[in-house]
Amino acid sequence: MSFPRLKRPRPARAAWAGLFLVLLVGAQGGCYDPNVPSGYLKCTPSSNACPEGLTCSGGVCVTPASDGGMCTKPTVLLCQLAAPPGAVCDPACQSGCGCGLACSVSTAGTVQCTAPLGAKALGQVCSPAIDDCQPGFACLKEACGKDLGRCYRYCREGDNTICGAQSGCRTPVELPNGTDSKQRVCDLEAQPCDAATGTGCPDPALKCYAVNTTSTVCDCPGTTKAEGADCAAYNECATGLACLAVGNKTRCVRLCRSTADCASCAGVGPVKFCS
Repeated sequence: MSFPRLKRPRPARAAWAGLFLVLLVGAQGGCYDPNVPSGYLKCTPSSNACPEGLTCSGGVCVTPASDGGMCTKPTVLLCQLAAPPGAVCDPACQSGCGCGLACSVSTAGTVQCTAPLGAKALGQVCSPAIDDCQPGFACLKEACGKDLGRCYRYCREGDNTICGAQSGCRTPVELPNGTDSKQRVCDLEAQPCDAATGTGCPDPALKCYAVNTTSTVCDCPGTTKAEGADCAAYNECATGLACLAVGNKTRCVRLCRSTADCASCAGVGPVKFCS
């Protein structure tokens, strides 16, 4: 997968020439404050060469978070867990970054503070090339589709308090070279869709599967086992079938909506099957 990169517009040459002229005049007649907006200029933490009122954080000059809320996009804490020892910031809680910055994973596998590039929410389709998810989420490339990604919630391995009741903190965030960044995201939770037809997902490359008789999920297609075949995962059966525990074994069973589809149409939840 790819990760957010800081991109800033370059002023036209005429604008730079005008700024240089004003600074030159200011140097002759006293101090001049160019009133540079937060997040516009790059900097290095060692020099902190930012205009008055700004501070260097994450490689850019930003308004400090303690200035009374002047930032247009303040960092929002998503949980109250203590940051890992020695970490620059915490992607799971979004703590440790300056105002207007998000904590994410760099291409080298380290966490960093950078400008957020999008507002896509949990489970929504995103672009792995720019990671246009909200702070606290990572755009992970799916195994199916063309450059298809979805927003996954950062979490702490071994701590499922951040993830929902139906998901665990076990999905690794892989780097562009395929190695494990050691960061984790929550598995996507159940999503409403039509398992009988495999449709209703946010991208046509994704198929709808029945996880059990009460919930469905959108995922990349797996195998296409036939009705009656033994199975172990929800995406192993062909469209119109579901991998469910029926009797004393788990097998691919045909889904139905009513007894018009099959006389034995049963199920206690929204997902019904031919028993």
